[in-house]
Amino acid sequence: MKNIIFISFLFLLSFHNIKIFGAPRLNSRKMARLYKTELYQTFYKYLDSKGIHSYYIPRLFCIAKLESNFDPYAFNINKNGTIDVGLLQINSIWYKHCKFPLYKIENNVSCAKTVLEKQGLKAWVTYNEFGHICEKSISLIKDNIYQ
Repeated sequence: MKNIIFISFLFLLSFHNIKIFGAPRLNSRKMARLYKTELYQTFYKYLDSKGIHSYYIPRLFCIAKLESNFDPYAFNINKNGTIDVGLLQINSIWYKHCKFPLYKIENNVSCAKTVLEKQGLKAWVTYNEFGHICEKSISLIKDNIYQ
């Protein structure tokens, strides 16, 4: 079952291959629409199967959208010389805690779980800057305001 979820996840990721450069061009209503997709359902099931707490899954989905636009091969060289890699853009300061290669989703998610346990969501600069978009979109879905 986990393999089927993973394969579905990879298949759905292949359709979300447009890069976002600079500030996210996404608002809470657009993000809320993504939570209604099969991509989110598959993402949720996969992260849940890897032991990620349900509180973090919608937030990590938003981070994946904002950071890599769901591209497991995305990478970014930061101004401070560190490198962010993969779906959840794991920063190179975490490499000693990670299994390689990080473009593999299972390794990226496993490392993200470690990052969450040690530092929480504040480890992702994008979440610190644009988390309000994530939180607003999550609240729209929870309150069934946006269908």
